[in-house]
Amino acid sequence: MIEQLKSELEEIAFMLGEDAERKDIHSKVIKCLVILENSSITEPQISVDQAEVNKVKRRLKMWAKPDRQSQYNSQILNAFLKLSASNSRNVTEQNLSGFLGNPVWFTQNFNQMKSISDRNHGKVFEEIGSAINIWEPIKPHVSEYQKQVFATGI
Repeated sequence: MIEQLKSELEEIAFMLGEDAERKDIHSKVIKCLVILENSSITEPQISVDQAEVNKVKRRLKMWAKPDRQSQYNSQILNAFLKLSASNSRNVTEQNLSGFLGNPVWFTQNFNQMKSISDRNHGKVFEEIGSAINIWEPIKPHVSEYQKQVFATGI
């Protein structure tokens, strides 16, 4: 996209030097603006997602440590992994909370684990309807976490 924009801008510069038709120059400028608009829509989202994946990857390594297994985020993720391994139906927020004994801390911490923000635990889950799934971009990292925490898997 950058190369295409660079090429278009070079053409505009030559057209200005040659006193080209205003309509032709205008058309090229509009084309450059469209290229910029399209790139500003897609590129930041990719970088936000990648930053979140990197954050979750780092945190999963910490959460997998034995002394971190009592943390709420580890408890929630472990409960999800156990439920999804033993349950043929979808795991829901109610299933997960119930499995953990409906603790008062569950909702706040679970919400942080299904959203992207600066001050969250890291996006681990996504909800589709009432079904909870591991967020697709971090599945490989959760699999690695699962191997570490449950040694042979669950």
